[in-house]
Amino acid sequence: MTTNLLRRMAVALCAGVLLLGSPGTAQADSTKPAPVPMGDNTYSLTRSSGFAWALGTSRLKAEARGDAEKFCADMGKGMKVVSITAEKASLIHGGYSKATIIFKAVDLAEPDMSAAPTGGSGASDLQMLTGLHDRKLLSDAEFEAARQRLDERTKDLDELLALKRKGVLTDAEFEAARSRLMEHAK
Repeated sequence: MTTNLLRRMAVALCAGVLLLGSPGTAQADSTKPAPVPMGDNTYSLTRSSGFAWALGTSRLKAEARGDAEKFCADMGKGMKVVSITAEKASLIHGGYSKATIIFKAVDLAEPDMSAAPTGGSGASDLQMLTGLHDRKLLSDAEFEAARQRLDERTKDLDELLALKRKGVLTDAEFEAARSRLMEHAK
């Protein structure tokens, strides 16, 4: 009876190892997509988890920020963060967690460069909201409402970017729509 139980446990362990190592659940970390140009020295860069159902996004946000800083430094420029968003994988639906940073490559001599967050010191909108909520300055309802507005704004911006990348929107049309979106969000 004990031997039979041990055999079943060994089979389950082997199946688990095979499942975790299968192409359906793991993603190679070696392929990191390059930043996508959005016009006006602005770029979008996304980093995804290397494992399905990995729920944490803080490492992904830090990796995206670091890769964006390196990209700018390689061009001899500084980085100014426009936004950082993260999407957690679902335990129910699976998938991969991901973080997207939208940043601008700016000349180091630009006056607004001093205001640009660098390294890990800049906080994303979601991080700021979470911090306010954690310090009990925002109620659960206020936090959730603000997070939903932020998600909607991010989704709208992603849709504008997709249309611009496909050539449906010109640079001027994109900038006008993005300005209206940011103004509406205030």
